[in-house]
Amino acid sequence: MTDTKRGFGSVGVIIAILIILGGGVYLWNQEKADNSSKTLPAPTTDTTGWETYKNDRHGLSFQYPSNLKYSEETRSGVYSVVFWSDGHQYKLKFDIDSSKTFSQTVKEFVQGLNDLWKNEPSFTIFNTRNVSIDQQSAIEQEIISKVLGKSIYTYFIKNNFVWSFAIIPDFNNKVGLTQNQIDMYHQILSTFRFTK
Repeated sequence: MTDTKRGFGSVGVIIAILIILGGGVYLWNQEKADNSSKTLPAPTTDTTGWETYKNDRHGLSFQYPSNLKYSEETRSGVYSVVFWSDGHQYKLKFDIDSSKTFSQTVKEFVQGLNDLWKNEPSFTIFNTRNVSIDQQSAIEQEIISKVLGKSIYTYFIKNNFVWSFAIIPDFNNKVGLTQNQIDMYHQILSTFRFTK
């Protein structure tokens, strides 16, 4: 009878090990799937009435809600377009850094940024994923700042220049980004096109 109990005990241990291994394989596959490149979602709301921002010099266009205003500037080789709402709850920022050329991949570039930020106590990077913008590999990161709250940054490298989009809460906005604002940001990115 003791041998029978010992046999059932061994079977139980083997089953427990198989369950743990199976769970590990499942989690590894989930993480692998989460890190695969994803195309930003197709627009889910009607963009009728939206404006089109177009820049022939840099060869790009994208749509944005008509209630947003914008300004453009170039400083030290960085071309920027900043969009804002009347209520100034958030800013949308688009940059092309042509001040120097980048030979690394977008993943290497973002890793360099992460290395800079990892010792910065006021920033926490809590979600990084690979995305595609007009068939261009990009990386999107959600960052929490103690001052501004949640911001989203999307980076890609084209023609050896870093291109970035961001949605950032306004400094006076104590609420942070809403899900509707985040959805609008993704919808704008889904309309981005290279024109040359």
